[in-house]
Amino acid sequence: MSQALNLLRQGASEVINGNLLTLPVGGGVLYVQPVYVQSSGASSYPTLRRVLVSFGEEVGFAPTLSEALDQVFQGDSGATTGDEENVGETPTDPEAPAEAVDAQQALQDALQAASNAIQEGEAALAEGDFAAYGEAQERLQAALRDAIEAEAEITGEAPPAEGGQPSPSPTE
Repeated sequence: MSQALNLLRQGASEVINGNLLTLPVGGGVLYVQPVYVQSSGASSYPTLRRVLVSFGEEVGFAPTLSEALDQVFQGDSGATTGDEENVGETPTDPEAPAEAVDAQQALQDALQAASNAIQEGEAALAEGDFAAYGEAQERLQAALRDAIEAEAEITGEAPPAEGGQPSPSPTE
């Protein structure tokens, strides 16, 4: 479970534990806690990524409540949760422009690509494979450019020009 939480914490995101629910079930107590991930962007909102369920000595940690209950009860729990079709999907805020949501996802994707490129570059360097290291550095540069462009789209600021200075805005 800690490995999965560490993966969720990668990049510019924060893991948020939801309210812990305590329910009496079959002579015991069932604990249910949602786990959300929220990016650090200006228009970000928490997205349900996992559900933690505990009953007695058994623990379930899955993308949906139904799957977590199945883990705890070692098979089909028989519970109807209504979340089976919602794996990884969060409805968009009707007041948030679609472009902001798309830019937020583009930023997350670019940061993940940058993280992957760094790890691949370190592995290549450890093996002495300088060609692969160079390719990883090129992917890192591209991912950082994409992240900067997505952040600029989110904040409404012009992205920096190639020389590192901000581009003039259309009103300047």
